[in-house]
Amino acid sequence: MSLSLRQRHPGGRLSPGWLIGCAAVTNTLFALAHLCNSPDLPHHPAVLGLVIPQLMSGAVFSWVATRSGLRAAMLCHGCDNALVTVLGAVPLVWRVLTS
Repeated sequence: MSLSLRQRHPGGRLSPGWLIGCAAVTNTLFALAHLCNSPDLPHHPAVLGLVIPQLMSGAVFSWVATRSGLRAAMLCHGCDNALVTVLGAVPLVWRVLTS
């Protein structure tokens, strides 16, 4: 969102308030969209606490996007997904190897 606004704004600069506001809206939508990854979650307000890691990673991806561009942020997201996948597979591989 902030990238498209920056392209339309004369001079290509946005005030810090605009950037922070756009990043907050984008990060919130990013985090809430990731709740769909777990459809078996109970319908309880405490479940919203599960979006905190996505909010934090979304903040990092927003910072990367403002500094280095959208492709760099997408690359960081892909690396993050790969790291989580590999680390999540380690216990499974360990069980297979030790059984």
